[in-house]
Amino acid sequence: MKYLSRSVHYLMPGEAAPCDVYVYFRGKHVTGLARNSPISFEFLEKIHKAQYLFVQIKNTDANAWDAWIAERYARLRAVQDEQKLVKQAQASAKRAEYLGYILKTINIKKPNDTIFVDAWEKALWSIQSVVQHPILNWYYQQQHEPTDLFLHGARVVGTLALFTTYHGILDETEVDAVLLATLLHELQGDPLKPQNIACSVATLETLETEKRKVPRNVLELMEKQDELCSGKGFPNNLKSVEIPISMKMFSLFNHYDHLRLAHSGSRRSRHDAAKRIMEDREADFDSNIWPLFWQFLEQQVDVLL
Repeated sequence: MKYLSRSVHYLMPGEAAPCDVYVYFRGKHVTGLARNSPISFEFLEKIHKAQYLFVQIKNTDANAWDAWIAERYARLRAVQDEQKLVKQAQASAKRAEYLGYILKTINIKKPNDTIFVDAWEKALWSIQSVVQHPILNWYYQQQHEPTDLFLHGARVVGTLALFTTYHGILDETEVDAVLLATLLHELQGDPLKPQNIACSVATLETLETEKRKVPRNVLELMEKQDELCSGKGFPNNLKSVEIPISMKMFSLFNHYDHLRLAHSGSRRSRHDAAKRIMEDREADFDSNIWPLFWQFLEQQVDVLL
């Protein structure tokens, strides 16, 4: 029996497999998905953690696979011309890459903790809902080169979504708003670089200049992304009580990820370096969220990349 390779980026959660889908494991083709079975987050998480770039199908199923892909494109062609179709296909692949990267990056330390795992499932659905929003088509049609900020945003979205869902701090509408704000939060700038310290301003100016439609409640959150609980943030030196709880959580995850990647070495050493710097700046962050944040990163999840 001959097999053909197909990119994992074609697999989107919630759709049904057009044929039997296999993974090549220890010299054998092992069934990953049966024909017509749903493509689950669990399956995608496994193949991304194993760093598979391709899945396999039998050569006799090539026509079924191609028809499946063609049917996707046919739905788009009904309302878009050929140029828009290409952009939508690129955006779809980029969305799949984004979701796949989050699945690959976040590892649950205690997979038998059903409450935490359930929160992760719920968080993933929230992330998918936001990522698939039509207003983000333009975002996923961009090249994102270099990919640093694109991948940074994905890590912050993933960890923030799980943290807020697990602790039940925000309702669904608030979760969607902060995830959308987080996804777009650094179109321009890096808060660790002095010349970009108010990257919220640069990002909002970019959205306005390019006439991107973003909900008002999301823009209001983005205006506060560089504010700090110490009152030393930008651009308005807001006091802690003036900063929404969602942005206080965002601030912790955003600074942690930037600081972690600013250092070299093992995953543990980079974590420790980021923590030391943040402890020296503890007044910049919310004191109530602070202990939960470190418990989350040190006892509940690993950020692998």
